[in-house]
Amino acid sequence: MIYLLNFPADVEYDHIELQTVSELYGVEVDFNVTPEVKAAYNAAEPDNIDSFRVDACIMLPLIKNPDKIVLCFDDGTENPIGLVFTREWAESVAGADLWEESSSAETLDSLIARANEHVENAYASAEDINDEGLPAGTFAPTNEWTRI
Repeated sequence: MIYLLNFPADVEYDHIELQTVSELYGVEVDFNVTPEVKAAYNAAEPDNIDSFRVDACIMLPLIKNPDKIVLCFDDGTENPIGLVFTREWAESVAGADLWEESSSAETLDSLIARANEHVENAYASAEDINDEGLPAGTFAPTNEWTRI
């Protein structure tokens, strides 16, 4: 599944880790990046993370039980950063239960279309983030998450 997602050209997929020992379940997708790319994603400007928002909305319903997707950007230093996308956030984008929306190819296609539309409309600029009344789910760039 991971190889079917459309990650930006400035990140290099490294590996995926699943946290299934205890709740809150999670998925961490690790990328190798340059220091400049890491800084850009840490700034979490809408233009440079839109595709990751859509990817998170796709991964969460296809992997039934994660509560969060963490995208980790590692430039080889001791301080990788992570973008955290929660199930609550993705369900607020979709307006539906993610697992139910992945029950058929047709409903999954509809979910992906809604995620793309939401990202295009709601995250068009930094001003839109403040003005649009976005869903209440959590999305946060952070370097203070626990690596899985």
